[in-house]
Amino acid sequence: MGTPGLPTTSRGITCKATNENWLKRKPEGVKGRAFEYHIDSLPIETQRHLRKEQASKALKDIVEKFELEEPIAERQAKEKAKRESLAKELMHISQEHREKALVRAELVSLYHSFINAQSLSRGDRAIDLFLKAVNTLELPFARDNKDVIDMTRIGSQMLYRWVRVFRQEGVIGLALEFNKAKSRKGRSLISEQPDMAEFIIATMIEYPTTNDRKMLTLLEARYGESTFQLPSQSSLRIWMSSWKEKNASSFTYMTNPDKWRNEFMSAFGDASEIAQALNDLWELDATPGDIECVWEGNRKRVHISGVIDVWSRRARF
Repeated sequence: MGTPGLPTTSRGITCKATNENWLKRKPEGVKGRAFEYHIDSLPIETQRHLRKEQASKALKDIVEKFELEEPIAERQAKEKAKRESLAKELMHISQEHREKALVRAELVSLYHSFINAQSLSRGDRAIDLFLKAVNTLELPFARDNKDVIDMTRIGSQMLYRWVRVFRQEGVIGLALEFNKAKSRKGRSLISEQPDMAEFIIATMIEYPTTNDRKMLTLLEARYGESTFQLPSQSSLRIWMSSWKEKNASSFTYMTNPDKWRNEFMSAFGDASEIAQALNDLWELDATPGDIECVWEGNRKRVHISGVIDVWSRRARF
């Protein structure tokens, strides 16, 4: 067979599957005693090998189907269509969620205007000055919209997050309450589509640094013209983080074996077990000590070395 982590014969695989109680099913249209085994039942190194192969094949198919460098005009047309789609989506959410999204977007715009007007860089001082005006309601816009969102609770991390989301997703991305409910639906979308979930897992293992934005691009390329339903970027980000957290040991083993050994591999046993009799094993400690002795009338700093017989615990200096 030649697959890492598996025996080299069909009989060996069958025995291992039986002994370890692998989850299995009969393949459709195949006669005899053949079985299909769930990938999560296989040894870790086998999962890693299969998922890396799957990710490599899937990404190769994507590259063959789509050119990585699209013509500028085509890319701009897609971006325009996406903006129009987001604008339409904004009109279909509740008035309360829409008002909050528009207020957050305007605060982001005012923050950029404040920085440009004051000739400040995007740093702690700039955002602190702006947030002081927002939190104390000195900013007229903050005072006029204090009943829409709580202006006194807006902090630097929150504003930075709004700036990033607005840049990536537009105003609809700032409809946080609407997106939170949509995100729960998106996470179930992934779980309800096993082929998509397995593709995401395989890609994360093969390319551990892949973020949610790149992953969504891959999903659009692979499933965009099919009947699959694509999750939102925020749903995808949450699903990826949740999977990595729940499968921390397996994911680390498959992507960074050295780190896995340091963080997850348990150490067992006692070093003294190899000493079976007197004088079998001696251990030496020659740590320098801050000791002075008078030697033939002269003061001298000396080292005291200690040795211990591991089996009997006898010590000598």
